[in-house]
Amino acid sequence: MSDKKLLQTKLEKDVELAQIKLAELKAKIESKAIAVRATDSIHIEVLEQRIEEAKQRLHELNLSQGSVPEQIVKGVEDSWSALQDSLQDAVSTFEGEQ
Repeated sequence: MSDKKLLQTKLEKDVELAQIKLAELKAKIESKAIAVRATDSIHIEVLEQRIEEAKQRLHELNLSQGSVPEQIVKGVEDSWSALQDSLQDAVSTFEGEQ
């Protein structure tokens, strides 16, 4: 399997898992008091933004032909890293509140 296909498959899987976790986190927010929702919503908004950025990078990767330019690979890697960091931050915050 090519490096592009491996990267593409990995990012697709990570985006899908992040969306599942996002749905779980949104459900938790719905059960909380209004006073804490504003703070929690920030984590959700950041995570949603990171997912959209990852989707955009995945789209760019899908559009690339042949060898993938280094700037696209770097963008995908940076986006993936930011998504993972935001996801971990959100999960840690919400799991700490249980």
